[in-house]
Amino acid sequence: MADVIPLATAVHQRFAPRLHSHLYETKDLLLENDEWLRDNPTSGAFPAIEFFLGNDESPPRLDDHNLPWTLRALTALGEHNPCWGGELIMWEEKEVITFPPGATILFPASFTRYSFTQVHAGESQYSVSQYAQAGLFRYVENGFLNEANFEAVAWKKQREARDRLRDARMALTLGMYPVADDLY
Repeated sequence: MADVIPLATAVHQRFAPRLHSHLYETKDLLLENDEWLRDNPTSGAFPAIEFFLGNDESPPRLDDHNLPWTLRALTALGEHNPCWGGELIMWEEKEVITFPPGATILFPASFTRYSFTQVHAGESQYSVSQYAQAGLFRYVENGFLNEANFEAVAWKKQREARDRLRDARMALTLGMYPVADDLY
């Protein structure tokens, strides 16, 4: 597993460098602000990590708490024959993807429902996901306050500035995605 996880970070950094930097900078601000927080085991740009530890077919999942304009890095683990189970189903795309242990995919999990098919008896299927949860980014933007606390203490001008930032977010985030010069 130790060799597989950094690959997701490297691919993300290579193909979306500005987005990768934004995630890294925000995660670092979170860690600097709270001495009790610990970095995820990968030390990559993604501030959150989760594990799927089951062999059963998983129900379709939509990660609508992720930052909508970022990607989720999903890495398959375990020991199973990917031709006979453990496939990744991308529901909106109507695709079933052979997803062998060690494979990694980056995709917009806020807009794409996904699940796994069941593996055979005696085989194992696990996965690890790295992602950016939207609430963490709002917390940093609010000066390390949750929404309710920000609303309770923010001055009118602070709320207006936050609202302007949110209104401009689409243009700001589209600018973080790669253009041809970034890829070649």
